[in-house]
Amino acid sequence: RLMGGDMRIIAEVAARNEWWQATPARREVQQTLLAAPPAHSWGDHTGMDDTACERSVRERDVRDDLALALDGSIEMKSPAGFADVVTATEVIEVKSCRNWKHALGQVLAYHAFMSDKSKRIHLFAY
Repeated sequence: RLMGGDMRIIAEVAARNEWWQATPARREVQQTLLAAPPAHSWGDHTGMDDTACERSVRERDVRDDLALALDGSIEMKSPAGFADVVTATEVIEVKSCRNWKHALGQVLAYHAFMSDKSKRIHLFAY
């Protein structure tokens, strides 16, 4: 719908971006999310090309670290399947950046059964 020019979605994205830019803790949250992954869970990627590196990072490791950082629950069952991370306010699907289309479909399906929560896709590209 966004590609087709659905103006409501474009307006919602713009409003959320404006809210995010005004959030006082924005920098702290960004730094936490962008911090280097713990070496014990994702390993050393020295000397690896991008493709090998991406394959070495497992979705479940990213999911678990994100759930821990956000105080969320993992693999929450719904009629549409198992949502990667569910917090008090969000349903989150975690995927490698190359699989963003799959994440989009999944988060929309989960949201149909958790409409009180915001939809969120967390992509990683290590």
